[in-house]
Amino acid sequence: MKYGLKVKAMASFVFLFVLAALGYGALLWNNLTWLEDPHDVVDSADLVATNASQQMTRLPWGGFVANTKIEGSIEAVCKDGNRVKSGYVTPNSGQTYTVTVRCQIEWVQPC
Repeated sequence: MKYGLKVKAMASFVFLFVLAALGYGALLWNNLTWLEDPHDVVDSADLVATNASQQMTRLPWGGFVANTKIEGSIEAVCKDGNRVKSGYVTPNSGQTYTVTVRCQIEWVQPC
């Protein structure tokens, strides 16, 4: 009988852990800024504000992502040396942008 109680307690713990992880993941996802680079024209990307900047992480499958901590815009340095700045990012408001073949940043409207 004691063994059955331990199994139930462990199952409850695992369920609560998974539920907490999913909740944290949802909150984190809502705070991410994505920069899709389908044409592989961007060399680096940053989130920039008047007195701060935050580097975006390059993804292995193309594009960039950052956990948004500042309020500002996206600045991308293209492989041809062109530097473009566009968009508006703010914490707790996940946004997705894409880069055109001519290295212009465009907002992606959510579905």
